[in-house]
Amino acid sequence: MSADVFDIVWVRLPVGASRDIRPCVVIRVEANGAVTLVRISSAMDLFDPRTHFRFEPTHPDFAATGLRKESFCDDSKFFNVHVNNLGKRMGSITGDLQREFAKWLGLTLG
Repeated sequence: MSADVFDIVWVRLPVGASRDIRPCVVIRVEANGAVTLVRISSAMDLFDPRTHFRFEPTHPDFAATGLRKESFCDDSKFFNVHVNNLGKRMGSITGDLQREFAKWLGLTLG
């Protein structure tokens, strides 16, 4: 599988004792196949507006993400995996949502 920055993909990640498949945002892809991810959660009771990025279903660019409900991105831990360990692509962060996400994460758009 290949991946691009801002793709949302399924990945099996450790969170506590769980190794469930979770949606994640690709934030870096290296030439050697290394991919850096941040995870997405729909457990909105854990959402912290000071540190998390919200994906709101009312946002005009939400549909392109492939997410089904309000979710948030947690940058408290970055995950590194090989591109061969990525699961199915759900969607991508596009348009204004991509600019907002990049600003939140401190990424420079080229």
